[in-house]
Amino acid sequence: MLPLIRSAQLMHHLEGGATKKYITKESKEEPNPNFDIWLNNDGLLTSWLLGTMNEEALSLVVGCDTASQIWKCLEEHYLGLTKEHELHLIGQLAIKKGDNEPIESFIRKFKGICDRLVAICKPLNDLDKVFQLSRVVATRYQPYNLAILSKAPYPTFNLYTTGLQNNERDLQAAEQESKDKEPAYSRVFVAQSGRSN
Repeated sequence: MLPLIRSAQLMHHLEGGATKKYITKESKEEPNPNFDIWLNNDGLLTSWLLGTMNEEALSLVVGCDTASQIWKCLEEHYLGLTKEHELHLIGQLAIKKGDNEPIESFIRKFKGICDRLVAICKPLNDLDKVFQLSRVVATRYQPYNLAILSKAPYPTFNLYTTGLQNNERDLQAAEQESKDKEPAYSRVFVAQSGRSN
Protein backbone atom coordinates (compact mmCIF):
# COMPACT_ATOMS: atom_id res chain seq x y z
CA MET A 1 0.00 0.00 0.00
CA LEU A 2 2.77 2.49 0.86
CA PRO A 3 4.10 2.93 -2.70
CA LEU A 4 0.56 3.52 -3.93
CA ILE A 5 -0.16 6.03 -1.14
CA ARG A 6 3.13 7.84 -1.78
CA SER A 7 2.49 8.02 -5.53
CA ALA A 8 -0.94 9.56 -4.85
CA GLN A 9 0.76 12.05 -2.49
CA LEU A 10 -1.48 11.04 0.40
CA MET A 11 1.12 10.11 3.04
CA HIS A 12 0.17 13.18 5.10
CA HIS A 13 -3.23 11.52 5.67
CA LEU A 14 -1.48 8.69 7.54
CA GLU A 15 1.06 10.83 9.36
CA GLY A 16 -1.01 13.81 10.47
CA GLY A 17 -4.41 14.75 11.73
CA ALA A 18 -7.43 15.99 9.83
CA THR A 19 -7.57 19.31 8.03
CA LYS A 20 -9.79 21.73 9.95
CA LYS A 21 -13.26 22.35 8.58
CA TYR A 22 -13.07 26.04 9.54
CA ILE A 23 -10.17 28.46 9.63
CA THR A 24 -9.85 31.78 11.37
CA LYS A 25 -9.24 34.63 8.98
CA GLU A 26 -9.08 38.22 10.17
CA SER A 27 -10.56 37.22 13.55
CA LYS A 28 -13.61 35.49 12.05
CA GLU A 29 -14.25 31.85 11.27
CA GLU A 30 -14.62 30.84 7.62
CA PRO A 31 -15.03 27.49 5.87
CA ASN A 32 -11.65 26.01 4.93
CA PRO A 33 -11.51 25.73 1.11
CA ASN A 34 -9.10 22.77 1.41
CA PHE A 35 -11.38 20.77 3.70
CA ASP A 36 -13.51 19.24 0.93
CA ILE A 37 -10.41 18.14 -0.98
CA TRP A 38 -8.97 16.62 2.21
CA LEU A 39 -12.29 14.89 2.99
CA ASN A 40 -12.52 13.35 -0.52
CA ASN A 41 -8.90 12.15 -0.47
CA ASP A 42 -9.24 10.74 3.03
CA GLY A 43 -12.42 8.90 2.02
CA LEU A 44 -10.60 7.42 -0.98
CA LEU A 45 -7.62 6.35 1.13
CA THR A 46 -9.87 4.91 3.85
CA SER A 47 -11.68 2.85 1.18
CA TRP A 48 -8.35 1.56 -0.18
CA LEU A 49 -7.18 0.55 3.28
CA LEU A 50 -10.42 -1.18 4.23
CA GLY A 51 -10.59 -2.92 0.85
CA THR A 52 -7.24 -4.64 1.41
CA MET A 53 -7.90 -5.96 4.92
CA ASN A 54 -8.90 -9.43 6.02
CA GLU A 55 -11.64 -9.97 8.61
CA GLU A 56 -9.23 -10.00 11.54
CA ALA A 57 -7.76 -6.61 10.60
CA LEU A 58 -11.22 -5.16 9.89
CA SER A 59 -12.36 -6.11 13.39
CA LEU A 60 -9.47 -4.05 14.82
CA VAL A 61 -10.49 -0.82 13.09
CA VAL A 62 -14.19 -0.75 13.95
CA GLY A 63 -15.02 2.83 14.97
CA CYS A 64 -12.06 4.42 13.13
CA ASP A 65 -13.29 7.21 10.86
CA THR A 66 -10.18 8.48 9.10
CA ALA A 67 -7.22 6.90 7.32
CA SER A 68 -4.93 8.21 10.06
CA GLN A 69 -6.99 6.54 12.80
CA ILE A 70 -7.05 3.24 10.89
CA TRP A 71 -3.29 3.37 10.27
CA LYS A 72 -2.50 4.18 13.91
CA CYS A 73 -4.76 1.40 15.16
CA LEU A 74 -3.12 -1.18 12.87
CA GLU A 75 0.35 0.07 13.76
CA GLU A 76 -0.32 -0.24 17.50
CA HIS A 77 -1.62 -3.78 17.08
CA TYR A 78 0.97 -5.15 14.65
CA LEU A 79 4.13 -3.30 15.70
CA GLY A 80 4.89 -5.72 18.56
CA LEU A 81 4.28 -8.70 16.29
CA THR A 82 6.57 -7.16 13.67
CA LYS A 83 9.44 -6.74 16.16
CA GLU A 84 9.03 -10.33 17.33
CA HIS A 85 8.96 -11.51 13.70
CA GLU A 86 12.04 -9.43 12.86
CA LEU A 87 14.03 -11.01 15.73
CA HIS A 88 12.89 -14.49 14.67
CA LEU A 89 14.00 -13.89 11.05
CA ILE A 90 17.37 -12.46 12.12
CA GLY A 91 17.84 -15.58 14.25
CA GLN A 92 17.11 -17.75 11.20
CA LEU A 93 19.81 -15.90 9.22
CA ALA A 94 22.37 -17.13 11.76
CA ILE A 95 21.63 -20.85 11.17
CA LYS A 96 24.67 -22.45 9.54
CA LYS A 97 24.55 -24.33 6.25
CA GLY A 98 24.42 -28.11 6.62
CA ASP A 99 27.29 -30.07 5.04
CA ASN A 100 24.99 -31.98 2.68
CA GLU A 101 22.78 -29.04 1.68
CA PRO A 102 23.46 -27.74 -1.85
CA ILE A 103 24.68 -24.15 -1.85
CA GLU A 104 21.96 -23.09 -4.34
CA SER A 105 19.13 -24.16 -2.05
CA PHE A 106 20.84 -22.60 0.99
CA ILE A 107 21.20 -19.26 -0.85
CA ARG A 108 17.52 -19.42 -1.91
CA LYS A 109 16.49 -20.03 1.70
CA PHE A 110 18.76 -17.20 2.96
CA LYS A 111 17.40 -14.80 0.32
CA GLY A 112 13.82 -15.78 1.22
CA ILE A 113 14.46 -14.74 4.84
CA CYS A 114 15.97 -11.43 3.64
CA ASP A 115 12.89 -10.86 1.45
CA ARG A 116 10.61 -11.44 4.45
CA LEU A 117 12.59 -8.80 6.37
CA VAL A 118 11.99 -6.40 3.48
CA ALA A 119 8.26 -7.22 3.63
CA ILE A 120 8.10 -6.04 7.25
CA CYS A 121 10.14 -2.90 6.41
CA LYS A 122 13.29 -4.15 8.19
CA PRO A 123 15.64 -4.76 5.25
CA LEU A 124 19.31 -5.64 5.56
CA ASN A 125 21.59 -3.61 3.33
CA ASP A 126 23.54 -5.45 0.63
CA LEU A 127 26.84 -5.53 2.51
CA ASP A 128 25.21 -6.85 5.70
CA LYS A 129 23.69 -9.69 3.66
CA VAL A 130 27.09 -10.55 2.16
CA PHE A 131 28.86 -10.71 5.53
CA GLN A 132 25.97 -12.51 7.25
CA LEU A 133 25.91 -15.18 4.53
CA SER A 134 29.71 -15.54 4.64
CA ARG A 135 29.47 -16.36 8.37
CA VAL A 136 26.99 -19.21 7.94
CA VAL A 137 28.33 -21.06 4.89
CA ALA A 138 30.44 -24.16 5.54
CA THR A 139 34.16 -23.94 6.27
CA ARG A 140 34.91 -25.35 2.81
CA TYR A 141 34.12 -21.87 1.41
CA GLN A 142 36.53 -20.04 3.75
CA PRO A 143 39.36 -19.71 1.18
CA TYR A 144 36.85 -18.07 -1.20
CA ASN A 145 35.59 -15.79 1.60
CA LEU A 146 39.14 -14.74 2.52
CA ALA A 147 39.97 -13.94 -1.10
CA ILE A 148 36.77 -11.96 -1.73
CA LEU A 149 36.06 -10.30 1.63
CA SER A 150 39.50 -9.52 3.06
CA LYS A 151 39.48 -5.95 1.68
CA ALA A 152 37.27 -3.41 -0.07
CA PRO A 153 35.71 -3.02 -2.57
CA TYR A 154 33.31 -5.72 -1.41
CA PRO A 155 31.02 -7.53 -3.86
CA THR A 156 27.29 -6.99 -4.09
CA PHE A 157 25.10 -9.75 -2.67
CA ASN A 158 24.31 -11.04 -6.19
CA LEU A 159 27.98 -11.13 -7.20
CA TYR A 160 28.93 -12.83 -3.93
CA THR A 161 26.31 -15.58 -4.27
CA THR A 162 27.22 -16.16 -7.92
CA GLY A 163 30.85 -16.53 -6.82
CA LEU A 164 29.84 -18.98 -4.08
CA GLN A 165 27.98 -21.13 -6.59
CA ASN A 166 30.97 -21.08 -8.99
CA ASN A 167 33.27 -21.96 -6.09
CA GLU A 168 31.00 -24.91 -5.21
CA ARG A 169 31.21 -26.20 -8.80
CA ASP A 170 35.02 -25.85 -8.75
CA LEU A 171 35.23 -27.76 -5.45
CA GLN A 172 33.00 -30.53 -6.77
CA ALA A 173 35.06 -30.78 -9.98
CA ALA A 174 38.30 -30.98 -7.95
CA GLU A 175 36.81 -33.70 -5.73
CA GLN A 176 35.69 -35.70 -8.77
CA GLU A 177 39.11 -35.29 -10.41
CA SER A 178 40.75 -36.50 -7.20
CA LYS A 179 38.53 -39.61 -7.19
CA ASP A 180 39.31 -40.28 -10.87
CA LYS A 181 43.07 -40.08 -10.18
CA GLU A 182 42.86 -42.64 -7.34
CA PRO A 183 45.54 -45.31 -7.98
CA ALA A 184 44.28 -48.35 -9.87
CA TYR A 185 45.67 -50.81 -7.30
CA SER A 186 43.56 -49.24 -4.49
CA ARG A 187 40.40 -49.60 -6.65
CA VAL A 188 41.34 -53.26 -7.33
CA PHE A 189 41.95 -53.85 -3.61
CA VAL A 190 38.53 -52.38 -2.74
CA ALA A 191 36.89 -54.51 -5.42
CA GLN A 192 38.70 -57.68 -4.25
CA SER A 193 37.81 -56.93 -0.61
CA GLY A 194 34.19 -56.55 -1.55
CA ARG A 195 34.19 -59.85 -3.47
CA SER A 196 35.84 -61.80 -0.64
CA ASN A 197 33.28 -60.45 1.83
